[in-house]
Amino acid sequence: MNKNRGNRNSRPHQSTGFTLIETLVSFFLVFMGVLFITQMIFFSLDYYKKSLLRLNLQQKLQSETQLLTSKPFDATELNTGIYVKKDDPFKITWEVFDLTPTIKKIVLSVGHKQFSRRVCFFKSKYIFTI
Repeated sequence: MNKNRGNRNSRPHQSTGFTLIETLVSFFLVFMGVLFITQMIFFSLDYYKKSLLRLNLQQKLQSETQLLTSKPFDATELNTGIYVKKDDPFKITWEVFDLTPTIKKIVLSVGHKQFSRRVCFFKSKYIFTI
């Protein structure tokens, strides 16, 4: 006969697999990793939108600068004063100062809700830009 058959407690029962605590901890770690990755994706999308807006602002500023420098010295947009133009979604403002009868100082600003860019340049009656 088998001697171990009558003694049931001779060998403790060994379970295979993970306990409930181990499983919960691993699920928690995976959840935290997914949460971190999701947060990084949203952060990078927001940063991308802001950088695209800054790029568009810079392009608009460059375009308006070239537009104003291409105008003749006596154009109505280059008379002394403050000018405002709405170009959805941008707000463009420029201020013209007469430094001398032949030189004007122009301060151009392009703004949006969050960002704005500004440039200052001079226009001469005798020096033409091409």
